[in-house]
Amino acid sequence: MGNKASLFITLDNGNERAIVAGNSLKGKVVLNVQRKLPPGELVLRLVGTEYTIIPTRKGTRQVKFLLECSWVGNISTTYLSLTNFFINISFHHRREERTIARAFTQLKNFGGSRKIAKGLYSQPFEFLLPPSLPSSTQFPKSEGKYFHGRIQYRLSAEMGDLVVDRIFDVISAPLGDNIVPCIAEPTTYELKQARVLRKGYLSVGACVDNSHVGRGQTMRVSLSARNDSSCDIDRIRVKLTEIIEYKAGDESHLCKNELVEIKDVHLPLLQRSRSQDNLRLRKKKTRDDMATTYSEILNDLRSGNNTFKLTIPKSARDSYNGNLMTISHVLKITFYTGGMTVENPSTKIAIVVGSPRCNDLTGIVQRNADAIATIVGEDPLPSEVPDPCDDSTVSVGGEIPMAEARILPPFVNSPNRYPIDGNNSLRPARILPYNDEDYEDYERQFLPSPMPIPSAPHESLLDAGNQRTRQREGTRIDAPLGGSANPSHRYQPQPYAPNAMYSRSNPIRDRERFDSTADGSDLESSAESSYGQEQLRNRFDSYSYGETTAMSDLTDLHERPQLGHAEVLPYDKPKSSKELFQKLLRELRASIHDYEVISNKTREADYRELYASLTPKDYGLLISTVSMSYQVQVAVLLARQLVYSSSFTCCHCAEAVNKTSTYFRTNMVEALIPYVHDLAINRNLIESELTDWERCVTARAFENLK
Repeated sequence: MGNKASLFITLDNGNERAIVAGNSLKGKVVLNVQRKLPPGELVLRLVGTEYTIIPTRKGTRQVKFLLECSWVGNISTTYLSLTNFFINISFHHRREERTIARAFTQLKNFGGSRKIAKGLYSQPFEFLLPPSLPSSTQFPKSEGKYFHGRIQYRLSAEMGDLVVDRIFDVISAPLGDNIVPCIAEPTTYELKQARVLRKGYLSVGACVDNSHVGRGQTMRVSLSARNDSSCDIDRIRVKLTEIIEYKAGDESHLCKNELVEIKDVHLPLLQRSRSQDNLRLRKKKTRDDMATTYSEILNDLRSGNNTFKLTIPKSARDSYNGNLMTISHVLKITFYTGGMTVENPSTKIAIVVGSPRCNDLTGIVQRNADAIATIVGEDPLPSEVPDPCDDSTVSVGGEIPMAEARILPPFVNSPNRYPIDGNNSLRPARILPYNDEDYEDYERQFLPSPMPIPSAPHESLLDAGNQRTRQREGTRIDAPLGGSANPSHRYQPQPYAPNAMYSRSNPIRDRERFDSTADGSDLESSAESSYGQEQLRNRFDSYSYGETTAMSDLTDLHERPQLGHAEVLPYDKPKSSKELFQKLLRELRASIHDYEVISNKTREADYRELYASLTPKDYGLLISTVSMSYQVQVAVLLARQLVYSSSFTCCHCAEAVNKTSTYFRTNMVEALIPYVHDLAINRNLIESELTDWERCVTARAFENLK
């Protein structure tokens, strides 16, 4: 088209300010027509992608030996030189890109036989971004184009041959009000001097009040140690490390960034000095000795006597588990001992970093002293449901609905407004179906099919540095960017969707009282009622995990208005529970918000029936598929579906514990045992999956349910 026309995109938030996930992205697409144009359609696309690049070098190395001889008079000198050189060297960059979110809508149809008249045509738009979107990020942080990976969002407006792109930044939604304590299993080290002389045993343990912390927020860390050795603890070092694992093709790399380091933590009450009781200096520790040590460490951690504060720097990225990159955070506490010991004992705790909470930007979220291994918290519900009138759909991966994009009506024509089209008429834009042929062509050219993301971010990443080449980022990121692993939810009351974070009602009694209910709606409302809550609270001191109503995609509401919506394509409903289950697994592997996917399915009768008939094996498989941050929440959500059919057994609980990350196994036990109906006779099935330390932590929960 030459200089006949031009397109540009303006955003209401300006060029600098980032959009918070869960809010609206507003702006205008302006078409500047210099000369008459043929009719066409003005479309707008929103695309969020992960992109990684790994440089590799390939070539053939050849080793050559040279024997040289030189003569000086009658004296000869022989030199043997070794020369290494490369031939056929080629440098490659493995690149890979995956789509994590996308939206498409037709802003204006300049149809008809008449050409588009000269002038400015402004079309406003508004996209309601899903709260589960990860933050924009790039690593390493640099001013140039050099990077190894990034998460980027862009708007693309097209009309015929005219194309314009606009990059915009997203910040993840604030973390929820959930308190997720994490207690690490104590580690016991046998200290040796020069690898030969035994110096005794040192047991160390640690816990955090809340493992989900926002950037700039402070968390409380408690330590405990039992020094049954002849060595003193000289100092305690604390390090918070950010681990970025990324891949491209069959290549994978690892990058570690040190966020915080405290070289010596001052804890006056911690047992630093060597043991004075010679009877405790044994060559071997018996099981009774370990049980006593575990009990003492647990009491110390619950008392909070040896506690210090650690502030998460604002330069930290969000924890994120995506298709091509995984960002995790690890808190490592190392106890340095004297006496020339070979190994310094240490313990690690996984931390989830995200955007700071709205209600507590600088404070510390404290827990009940006895509720170390449980989640405490309740998320507020909105006073009213947002208007679901929208004109396009945002989806994650290939088939998971995430949210609705809403397109504003055109401006009212006035002397201060630009004309919407050549004859100043105001006609609403027709919304194309999601599988429009032009959009499919665009997808085939630019949007690769989504790849399954790794399951829960395993703690194996903590030791991944021993298996991969380590890199260190040159400069740290300044803006609060990164990928969110646990964004807060946008709550919307839905049919048969629990609204409370946790329920203190008795699930067994509720099942007996409402077994005759057919659709299950009365069951859930009864479980959330105040009836009988105090009785269970007295039996079980700590709170159990509960459910939060995930954000609706607005496509399954029974009262949803039909005008102005994108057409929804019909789909073939799976014929069996097995097909439903496999479909759910595929969605979870392509999801960036696992709990939201499973929670939304509770509004469908077929999936409610599937959840109520899960076998222990399938139950454990679902838990192992979701990310570490949501394993306990998902387990409780599914347990509530099983409890009303008397199907939730100790076998389900044992399988869930077996598939849970080691950091949250005790949380899983305390959250699920109130829902088990055969606990009195099959309790041993659960306890057989626990270690001695985990049995010590969960003993009180079992006793309170007798």
